[in-house]
Amino acid sequence: MVQWHWSSTPDASWHTDRGLAYGDGVFETIAVMPHGPVLQERHRDRLVAGCRFLGIPFTAGDWIAWWSELTDRGWLHAESQSGHVIKLIVSRGSGGRGYVAPDVARPRAVCIRSAMPEIPRGSVRLSGAQIPVSPCPSGLGLKTLNRLDQVLAATQTAKGCFDTLMSDHHGRPVEGSRSNLFILRDRVLQTPPLRSLAVAGVMRGALLEWAPRLGLRVIERPVTWDALSRSDAVFLTNSLVGAVQVEQVGCLTLPNHNALAEIRSFISQELGV
Repeated sequence: MVQWHWSSTPDASWHTDRGLAYGDGVFETIAVMPHGPVLQERHRDRLVAGCRFLGIPFTAGDWIAWWSELTDRGWLHAESQSGHVIKLIVSRGSGGRGYVAPDVARPRAVCIRSAMPEIPRGSVRLSGAQIPVSPCPSGLGLKTLNRLDQVLAATQTAKGCFDTLMSDHHGRPVEGSRSNLFILRDRVLQTPPLRSLAVAGVMRGALLEWAPRLGLRVIERPVTWDALSRSDAVFLTNSLVGAVQVEQVGCLTLPNHNALAEIRSFISQELGV
């Protein structure tokens, strides 16, 4: 049975929660825009897959029950044009001392509503991270609570930069601390392969599926710094901002053509972000 906690719920049992102690859980962050939630089914599928991989008994049926409660509370209605954000955290629940999980888990689900962050409308600058990406152990880019690499990378984001670009152990750029990386050249969309990612974003998955409708060919393979500098456009995606063009990483200035306009327009029409 799932224990539900809302942002206003007092609770004295957090000191034994395995999500807090060990990052033993998953989470999703969903944009709610005036037309409705963004990519809800993709968020659901990734969270349920993460719970299944970790052996946490939280199912699609639990998600449906949560979604119904969100509707009753009015959380799925955007009160402004900028919308808001809903975050669902699902941990294994309390489990006592030590890494070994309890034989029977009682998941803890925490629900938080917050304001929509500012969304950049122009191109952005990135810092370069000294922290390498640790790919998700499942090879599926699941969004677990174990995000210490991203926390450390985010502390290296310089003032005025949108995000920090993280590399793999070979020094190749892989993803932002909170976003996925794409390059566009000659109608070919390239992004690092799934197995190399810490998190496979739901916007990344949607864009890969939509690419043929835009007349784009998709290649999932490692990205090099040389490929970044020779591209028509370099951009980042996540489900809150859509697609954001990158004009500079550290001291490296990137091509800043208008090649991303078609993709951004398509995403805006599909999702309203």
